[in-house]
Amino acid sequence: AAHPLPPTTTSREALHLAASRGDLGGFLSALRLSSAPAPPHLVLRLARELGRRRCPHDALRLLREVLPAQHLEPGRDMLAAVLAAAAEGGLRDEALGVLRELRERGYGLGGDNRLVNTLVAMHVRQGDVRAARELLAAAEAEGVLPDVYSLSALVKGHARRGEVHEARQVLREMRHRGIAPNELTYTSLLTAYATAGMTREAEAVLAEMEEDLVSPNTVHYNVLVNMHARQGHAREALALVSAMRAAGLSPDLHTYTALLNMHASQPT
Repeated sequence: AAHPLPPTTTSREALHLAASRGDLGGFLSALRLSSAPAPPHLVLRLARELGRRRCPHDALRLLREVLPAQHLEPGRDMLAAVLAAAAEGGLRDEALGVLRELRERGYGLGGDNRLVNTLVAMHVRQGDVRAARELLAAAEAEGVLPDVYSLSALVKGHARRGEVHEARQVLREMRHRGIAPNELTYTSLLTAYATAGMTREAEAVLAEMEEDLVSPNTVHYNVLVNMHARQGHAREALALVSAMRAAGLSPDLHTYTALLNMHASQPT
């Protein structure tokens, strides 16, 4: 809803206020009173606020109506912010429709990876790994090569689906491209093995991380502790907690919750 403004507020001040509040109605009202087009930085600020405040319908309206009326093309930062807001608000299909319209007008994916990574993550959150892969292929054809974030998102997507071999294949692809896996990559790979109950393979990932100079953190250990706890392997779970402490890491709420659930499920 639009916020009332003091009667002495100028149209430019009103634009600033509306953008900072994520108030699309107030922004449009201020535009009607202004003789100048909307400053692009304020449109971007409005887009980000709409995303932060989870207003996906207004965010998509900004792309579909406001920008064309102002003869503006969305920058990739703005487009990424709006599409992410729409996807998180359950409007993935609508967001992809807007992207399709832009691409039909010649809007490319080239430039940098931020927009591509946002779209890949959007597909992965919806469980659509195939669409994520197709997008990466289209982006690469336009000169945007996959990076550690987009490929780690693919690992995560396969992990969520229990596709261990596919997750491992993405890791091999990363190495083939000369991209070093990071902490997020290994969190997803560990999750894939743990979900599949592949205990030995999951534990071997810790050694693999050290070879890649990625230090295991509390999240990585928690995946393994939770895996053993679900299987009732008390000795192994407690040994991992000891290993965490030896590595200078402190068990957290997730660690203790896994251990408590394990003990609660064991017969007395």
